[in-house]
Amino acid sequence: MQLGQQIRVVTRLAERAATLPAMVDWYARLADAMSARWQDATTPPPAAFPAFRSARDR
Repeated sequence: MQLGQQIRVVTRLAERAATLPAMVDWYARLADAMSARWQDATTPPPAAFPAFRSARDR
């Protein structure tokens, strides 16, 4: 589910930048649909890819 993590990172960054609202909405719905389809990939959530971890978790 690394793709789902990457989609959520992109949506968070775009939301913070207050840009690309249509893309953020579509990506958020895509990530939700992927999580609903492959529930075992998100429960428990997979470990974050190192590049996407916060600095305090490194």
